[in-house]
Amino acid sequence: MTGQLLSSGYPFMVEGNDGPRPVERKLAETEVALTILRDQAINDLIKGGTEQSYTSNVRATDTGLKLSTAGLRAPNLREMEISGAVGAENVWFNPMESGLRLPSPGAHAEGNFVVKDKSGKVVERDKFEFFGSNVDDLYGRPDKATMQVLRFDSKGNIMQAYKPAISEEKIVGGRYVNDANGQPIREAKLSEGAANCGLENPGSYGNRRTECNYLISDPRYGTNISYNETVSNQRNTRRAVVRMGETPIAIVEQRLVNDKDGNLSQVVTEIRKPVQIKK
Repeated sequence: MTGQLLSSGYPFMVEGNDGPRPVERKLAETEVALTILRDQAINDLIKGGTEQSYTSNVRATDTGLKLSTAGLRAPNLREMEISGAVGAENVWFNPMESGLRLPSPGAHAEGNFVVKDKSGKVVERDKFEFFGSNVDDLYGRPDKATMQVLRFDSKGNIMQAYKPAISEEKIVGGRYVNDANGQPIREAKLSEGAANCGLENPGSYGNRRTECNYLISDPRYGTNISYNETVSNQRNTRRAVVRMGETPIAIVEQRLVNDKDGNLSQVVTEIRKPVQIKK
């Protein structure tokens, strides 16, 4: 069953069984932009232990975003343009679900983007996917969603995937297992189609932060690394813990600034090593 695109450009809405559900193009292109901007920083810290901070100025266009970043080591991404479109439909099955697929009607949005450098050369082609279950909407949880970002090189070869994951605190013998800092150890696994984004504490009306969990598949690292991100809409910030297995290896923070029309205008990306309270 195909959904009805209620408006062109962004924002747009997918007509669900329980009414329209908003899914914005802004969300798709912003997720792609933030993924690209933090990639070099994460790689530099993992490979060389380098902490860094850089600022990206962003200008919205009719087709996407233009970004200019001072301090970014990847020369082909210091000046880049992200352009593309997002399509939407109602589906009976979550397309990101793996294994045995059970009926799961909901709204599916897919964005396909081209990333060009300053000279206009295509450097990558990226894909953003979103799925929101009608069942979650029905039970008052429209915040829950399954999201992923896939990055391909200019020839279409996959080079990085942010796969939907679930991050759980490690329990052994009925007790939480803590790390050297006394914090619960977290383990990430693929969500297999279950929502990987939602309110951090849905029972608390005072805490409206959203949490998203991913497993990053990247051949440069030889193993999956997990990305546990907390989004504060009030502060317009995103803070994430990057783990290799159970071990935290990096803290990433991205602070966003929007213009008067709500378009992304600036991003500050910072990465540092986790603070070790105990040795």
